Amino acid sequence: MTADVTLPEGRLLALYTDGLIEARDRDIDPGMKALREALARPAPSLDSLCDAVLQALPPNGHADDVRLAVPRLTQVRALRPISAPATGSVQAMFSRPRSCLHPLSSGTAIE
Repeated sequence: MTADVTLPEGRLLALYTDGLIEARDRDIDPGMKALREALARPAPSLDSLCDAVLQALPPNGHADDVRLAVPRLTQVRALRPISAPATGSVQAMFSRPRSCLHPLSSGTAIE
């Protein structure tokens, strides 16, 4: 099944693994409710929003992976190839996102 969804510019899209909201000994419904409530609270930045979400949800004892990414949607004005910056490499362009996600990655490299 596929679905097309149109989201207004500036909206947040929460991407997460099931380890964030459920555990073997805990039903998914309370985790979904806690996630919705945490995402609905105002936050000064996306980093602080992610921190608030992680603090609001009960820990699962790291029995399952936990990943969370919350990008702000922007409209693509024109399609064009992405090129590497004049100084540095393509990997350097992604060093900040990798460093933000690394604590959630349980030692797994993010590529």
